[in-house]
Amino acid sequence: MLQAIRIAGRGLLRTPGFTLVVILSLGVGIGATTTAFSWIESFLLNPLPAVPESASLVSVFTKGPGNAEWSVSYPRSKRWRETVAGSVQGLAVFSGEQFSMRTDDFGPERVWGSVASGNFFDVVGVRAVAGRTLTAEDERTAAQVAVISDALWSRAFHRDPGVVGRQVTLNSHGFTIVGIAPPRFQGAMAAVALDLWIPVTTVPVVRPGNNSLTDEGWQWLESVARLTPGATLAQGRSALETASRQVAQALGEKVPTIAGVRRLSDVGAGPLIGPLFYTLFGLAAVILLIACANIANLLLVRATQRGKELGIRLALGAGRGQLIRHLLTETLLLTVAGGLTGVMLAFWGRGALAAVMPTLPFPVNLRSEVNFRVVALAGLVTVGTALLVGLLPALRASRPSLVSSLKNEQAPGSSRSWLRSGLVVAQVALSLIALTSAGLFFRSLSAARHADPGFHDSDRVLLAGTNFQLAGYPDSVGRVKLEQALARMRTVPGVTIASTTDDVPMMFGNNSSTSAEIDGYVFGKDENASIDYARVSPDYFPAMGIPIVQGRGIELQDRADAPPAMVVSEAFVRHFLKDRSPLGVRVRSNGRDWTIVGVAHDVVKERLGQPFTPYMYLAATQSFSGEVTFVIRTTVPPRTIIEPIRVALQSVDPNLPLLDPLSMTESIAAGMFVQSMGATLLAGLGFLALGLAAIGLYAVLSFAVSLRTREIGVRMALGAANTSVVRLIVAHAARLVTVGVVLGSVLAFAVANAIRSQLFGVQPTDPVTLIAVVAVLALVGVLAAALPARRAARIDPVITLKTE
Repeated sequence: MLQAIRIAGRGLLRTPGFTLVVILSLGVGIGATTTAFSWIESFLLNPLPAVPESASLVSVFTKGPGNAEWSVSYPRSKRWRETVAGSVQGLAVFSGEQFSMRTDDFGPERVWGSVASGNFFDVVGVRAVAGRTLTAEDERTAAQVAVISDALWSRAFHRDPGVVGRQVTLNSHGFTIVGIAPPRFQGAMAAVALDLWIPVTTVPVVRPGNNSLTDEGWQWLESVARLTPGATLAQGRSALETASRQVAQALGEKVPTIAGVRRLSDVGAGPLIGPLFYTLFGLAAVILLIACANIANLLLVRATQRGKELGIRLALGAGRGQLIRHLLTETLLLTVAGGLTGVMLAFWGRGALAAVMPTLPFPVNLRSEVNFRVVALAGLVTVGTALLVGLLPALRASRPSLVSSLKNEQAPGSSRSWLRSGLVVAQVALSLIALTSAGLFFRSLSAARHADPGFHDSDRVLLAGTNFQLAGYPDSVGRVKLEQALARMRTVPGVTIASTTDDVPMMFGNNSSTSAEIDGYVFGKDENASIDYARVSPDYFPAMGIPIVQGRGIELQDRADAPPAMVVSEAFVRHFLKDRSPLGVRVRSNGRDWTIVGVAHDVVKERLGQPFTPYMYLAATQSFSGEVTFVIRTTVPPRTIIEPIRVALQSVDPNLPLLDPLSMTESIAAGMFVQSMGATLLAGLGFLALGLAAIGLYAVLSFAVSLRTREIGVRMALGAANTSVVRLIVAHAARLVTVGVVLGSVLAFAVANAIRSQLFGVQPTDPVTLIAVVAVLALVGVLAAALPARRAARIDPVITLKTE
């Protein structure tokens, strides 16, 4: 075997061009497939790699009327934790938070962390590498203690082994570090990187004036449960539903509040990006198949060119099995080298997602892992590829016609040309699938960019956040400082309007909803009475460019001591106030009676394609939020005033940070990230497919010209013009491309239907996309045929006939 490897290696080194093309083609195919699988593995199949037996963890939520899904209130979660049994081993709650952290030699710096129940680490099954984790006693006593991540330990404390027991200041309050989480542990939310965990009962300390620990209606916590070993999702759902019904019965609820259960992969961005990742994986597999067809064609060509060598081997007594083993050894060496190249490409592509993701309002870790399962897949693909591309050429090459081979002629009646042509047809068909998918995403992205989000002139809007809780201010102080900050920002040159909101359209992560009672409207038994809302400052609607279609917006007259004022969306009016004038209607929400003073144009809430739903805008001066985003309309490019705005804010209070400044145009990209990521990544795969198909078509046509040299020489000797020879070669290419396009169109239609849910503003049968793809493939076919056709037209019939 070692001798066979040495002989095969020497043979491949004698043809470096062929060897390099095969290795790179395989490397690209295996690398694309392995990279796509690593994304699926990291973000869908195993989103919490540092958590042992993470498949036993499930997400728990509150089931609302009309299939609504809400977070969990703290009082309710405590009762569920005390009641649940059976298939559920434990239930914990947490919520992502921002903290201003400072030590003697670090900060102040914003740190993303979490408030969590005392049993959080026990439920997720994570132990501290130093010190301890949170405990039930910490939660009961509201102990001001913290567990830090390995990354924060490195960044803020330079991996000081004596960090346990040290004091840190969070939102102006002292906390003691009691433990360090293990490396790679970032919390219980996939792809969200958190650095700090404190007891949930310390919320009143870090967020003064907050009553979320006692308010049953404040549903703000995420919940995670661990199933007992061997328990199924259905059993866990049954146990939690039973426990929640028992709690509702004990509270005397007429309409019981029921717990719902989902897999972790169905939470957050999983349902949104899952179909895209699986599409990428499927198209990466298409790339690999194209590469395999390409390599099989090259191996067939190589075997034909080596016909004399193989014939001599057979004439000297070599058996057919020896020839097959020799040829398969060469193929195995090529595929192993290609597989190693693919793994290196996958390792390099771990951070590729971060490069195409838009700015998001929370910390994300989009670096996938190349772990054992990913490498194992690459190994299986490599072995499978070796058999797929090597076996048939080896079997065919091991049965040459001795007479024809020794005379260096093609065997009469050989079917290899049909096989080579069939492989090229397959490459064209598969390329059409990849290009059509990419084209549909490009068309979808174009439609999204031209869609009406409900607001206008977003290229002149700057968004920048601040958080009064990070400075440790109660709402009474924050309200005054906010008005002062807005007044200062309005004096900045280039600023025309300055306002605030706590929920920016088309931005993830800041949605709030509340129950509402609307005069003259009775909610149905299974109707969701919880309505999304935002708190906005005066002039918010002109700042955002949202038209007011009736009445007025929130204005300076809506002071804290004025009657509570509310603006509602058009969808709110359509749903709740049909055939009624909305102005003056009373809405009871957040413990107050609000009066509708205006109706605003509908805006996209998170991402394009979602239906418009009822929405309420409350006057921020009458319902204050300590975490706000400034909405600043400018006459200059928004990013040019970031520093003046920062100076204006810190002139009011140097403890107030300006967080995540970006233009509204950049923020809108978050609402289109599925289309933009799909267009970018699929375009890359599509061009790879096109390049491989072009190489395959060129190789077949070039080899066909070399085999038909005598025929072409005879034609030209009998008077055939150069143009007729060119037409002969181009016609051959056109036939192959046409058959591939016909077959590929059928398959592309099926794939396009599978990704229908990821498209916006374009149908899977979009004729513009199909026509453009066919035109590109036709152009590539002509270019691939041009050089062989040109070479055929230059054949000298005298020299050719003398040679023959």
